[in-house]
Amino acid sequence: RLIKAVRSTTTDYTEPIYDRGHMAPSAAFKADSLAMFNTYMMSNMAPQHDNFNRDIWRFSEEYVRDWTKEYGQVWVITGAVFDHDGNGQRDGDNTVPRMESKNGKQRVGVATHFYKILTRKDEDGNPEIMAILLPHDDIEEKKADAPAYLEQHIVPVDDIEAVTGIDFFPSLEVEESKKAVWWPVE
Repeated sequence: RLIKAVRSTTTDYTEPIYDRGHMAPSAAFKADSLAMFNTYMMSNMAPQHDNFNRDIWRFSEEYVRDWTKEYGQVWVITGAVFDHDGNGQRDGDNTVPRMESKNGKQRVGVATHFYKILTRKDEDGNPEIMAILLPHDDIEEKKADAPAYLEQHIVPVDDIEAVTGIDFFPSLEVEESKKAVWWPVE
């Protein structure tokens, strides 16, 4: 449990500029009311531009649910990237720009990108990984254009590992983790 001084609250968000974007979407947990309730905890939120959250991020969440229905079991890792200087490495905690809250404080960092790493098993039981790294832009995106937009932002998992400093699949061979695949959207 985080101490109050470092815990974000709803007053830290300046809506409508930034939405409280879910990392684990509530719509993915409709079958379990407690799990759905937990998606509204502030620890599952990140500031997202309203257009980003309501358009491309929402569309990506819908496609993940579609892929899960089509492929069966899909494991999803979601998170934020802080690379404001664009050097491909995680920004230091003290250098991340923070949004100004309703009370004038600047406590919550604003990400430059958000990612989804999806893993499933192919017909032979081998892992197949798709990693999507989305720029956190405040642009409107139409659902009809979303598949092409998402496909343009597929990256090798190694790219996300480099910018986050996290080794997501330490037991996979290096070559396996470098794959960048696309699961088509029907």
